[in-house]
Amino acid sequence: MLQRFVLTCLCLLSPLALAMAERELDPSKPKGADSLFRVHYGDKWGFMLRDGQVVIPPQFDWAGAFFEQRGRVYVRKETEMKVGYIDSTGQFVIEPTFDEGGDFREGLAPVRVGKEWGFIDGQGRFVVPPTFQAAGEFHEGLARVVYCPAQTMPRFGFPLLGDDFQRKLELEPRFVGRNVRFGFIDRTGKMVIKPQPWEMADDFSEGLAWVRGRDLKCRYIDRRGEFAFAQSFDLAQSFSEGLASVTVGGSCGYIDKFGNYSISATFDYCGNFSEGLAVVSEPQTDDEAPPKMGAIDKSGRYVIPPRFNNLRDFSEGLANARREGKRIFIDRAGKTVPLTDIPLDWWGFRDGLAIVGTGGKRVYIDRTGKVVAPFEK
Repeated sequence: MLQRFVLTCLCLLSPLALAMAERELDPSKPKGADSLFRVHYGDKWGFMLRDGQVVIPPQFDWAGAFFEQRGRVYVRKETEMKVGYIDSTGQFVIEPTFDEGGDFREGLAPVRVGKEWGFIDGQGRFVVPPTFQAAGEFHEGLARVVYCPAQTMPRFGFPLLGDDFQRKLELEPRFVGRNVRFGFIDRTGKMVIKPQPWEMADDFSEGLAWVRGRDLKCRYIDRRGEFAFAQSFDLAQSFSEGLASVTVGGSCGYIDKFGNYSISATFDYCGNFSEGLAVVSEPQTDDEAPPKMGAIDKSGRYVIPPRFNNLRDFSEGLANARREGKRIFIDRAGKTVPLTDIPLDWWGFRDGLAIVGTGGKRVYIDRTGKVVAPFEK
């Protein structure tokens, strides 16, 4: 099954290693980010406009995206990497003094000082003092934090990743057997959902968040921290467009916010709903055979039959797919859209541009297939 790797033990990564892994998994602009796009020239990072005009020359050792008019960048100081935040002109509005940081969401950003995390405002002032062992970004008024009593476990610091389910599972640590507690705070730092012995917890989405207990079962909680319904699952994903993918006994389907199955658990893989469609794969009878993937609507009906070896979520009306060893773009009817002869990687369109190419010479293209600018050179 495509999701079984989540049960393997995960390791902690250094801030720079984490940043590079984040970039390699998807270098495109994240959903919800501001208008600037990242570029990587030589060994430095900068930003450009959608038309390809570079407005912040590459000068940083790594760069995240812009959120709420603040761009997260890394600067090497002697042997250490420090995180700060720049404005749209490339000037630091928050100096690079932090050991790690997340993006601004809902007015605040999580940052690490030493081995403890807190939250700063847009001027770099601590609104929530650094007292946590890990912290995520704010979603729907709440942010995940990790608390571990100092007398039972040495302090440590690591990031909690944001929106991408796949990155969470690949890069965030698990805490089985450790005296770790996940909780949720509001923007004043008040602990709205008291720390619980969960080994992982997700951000809130559409009023609910999944948590995974020490029994390795996933359940959904509401904003009071109470279970939204009694059912538990082997795996769970965030709610998207009113439905969430869940897995039980190796098969996955989709539930509504009452815990009832809207689409029966008959698939081997279930992605999130995006633009009214969700990518799924049929159960495999031969472990060595490539998966057969397609896309369903909210009734569970195939809109795109399962004929692709791989298929990514739809973004701006197109999805990246692989068929007969070739990567292509397809539309919502499953038809090939011949945008470019440049080899494709797995990233889709974000805010009108997509990154294509391989071998350190990737470029941005627009929806007509025109090369707008190099992503890296």
